[in-house]
Amino acid sequence: MPGKQRLDIEAQLDNLSTVRRFIEESCREFGARDGVISDLRLAVDEAVTNIIIHGYQKQGGNIHIEIERDEKALIVRLRDDAVVFDPASRFTAGPPTAQAFESPGKLGIPLIQRTVDHIDHRVTESGGNELTLKKRNGDIFRS
Repeated sequence: MPGKQRLDIEAQLDNLSTVRRFIEESCREFGARDGVISDLRLAVDEAVTNIIIHGYQKQGGNIHIEIERDEKALIVRLRDDAVVFDPASRFTAGPPTAQAFESPGKLGIPLIQRTVDHIDHRVTESGGNELTLKKRNGDIFRS
C-alpha cells in the first residue's frame, strides 16, 4: 500500500484542477471505489475553494494537501496559514434549504459535510488551519 501523497499549491483558483486531479489519482492509487473518489474530490475542491476565497481572500498564500489510507479510511489533511476558520461552526442540520441554492457561496460546507464521514479542524502552531476530512463508512475500497 502506498504511503502518504502530498501536494503543495499556491492558493489560486487556477490550481483547483491540479487539486482535483491529485485527489483522483491518489484515491485510485489507494484502491478507492469510484463513488468515494467523487465524494472526496468534491469535498476537497469545496474546502480548497473556501480557503482561497474566504481564508486568503484571493490574496494568495500556500495550501498543503496530504492524503493517506489506513485500513478503513482515506484521510485528507489541508493546511494553510489563512485566517482561522472552523467549518464545523457553519454545519447545517438536514438538507440545504431552497434559499441556499438561490445565493452563491452557501453550499460548500453542506456539500463537504454530506460527502465525508468525519471533519475535524484545529488551529496549527503557526496560527493557521488544519482541516482533516475522513471517508470511512461503507465499502470504500475495491477488493
